[in-house]
Amino acid sequence: MRTMLLVVPFLFGALAMSQIATGQDKKDEKKEERKNPNEKESYTEKVTVRHWTGSKFNNPVKDIPAFKGEIKGQPVIYTIPRSMSGWAPPKSEIIEADGTLWVVDKQYKTGNNFTYHFHYVTKKDKKD
Repeated sequence: MRTMLLVVPFLFGALAMSQIATGQDKKDEKKEERKNPNEKESYTEKVTVRHWTGSKFNNPVKDIPAFKGEIKGQPVIYTIPRSMSGWAPPKSEIIEADGTLWVVDKQYKTGNNFTYHFHYVTKKDKKD
């Protein structure tokens, strides 16, 4: 019986220590901080937008401030268009500096502190 009384606190202590270690591991995992689309400082990338008019692409508009994110598991690109030609309605293309091509599925415009757009996008595979 005495042995049992000594083992129980030891087991509780071991369990508590394992929980502390597990919690510490989660803190150590590197988690990317979500950017705020209402702050201009969040727009750290430059993209090129090829505006789809319904029958053709307009000339590309370069150096549009942007950043990538995710909403409910779907890729999203936030942009601050400088003009109407910088808008990216559905079927438009957004091209990153590294050449990655995204096709716009849906576009939404906001107007809080300043106007920004966010676009649900699909990555377009490069053709060989």
